[in-house]
Amino acid sequence: MKSSGEKWSREETILALHLYMSNGRTRLGADSSEVTQYLKRHERLGFPTRSAASIEMKTMNFTALDPENPSKGLENTNTFDREAWDKFAHSPQELIREVTQIIADRKR
Repeated sequence: MKSSGEKWSREETILALHLYMSNGRTRLGADSSEVTQYLKRHERLGFPTRSAASIEMKTMNFTALDPENPSKGLENTNTFDREAWDKFAHSPQELIREVTQIIADRKR
């Protein structure tokens, strides 16, 4: 699947952070079932097309920001990555509320 090449939105970034956090704060391979499920939901919600590899790389951006993860991750984080991390990494309930709201808003 070819990626859209569009920049990631704030909402997409929050959903990707949720993916990372809800899977044990570990690297998710492009071929993982979690990434496949994420891509299906992503498409249903009308976000730009992303490849499995782009989802993997986005979660690796969070690995780079995560002081509890010994892996290096990718250092190509952007403003949305850092803002989402700073706001939600230590507030899992707030992250879940935000994800729920994003999904509800996109389904309208």
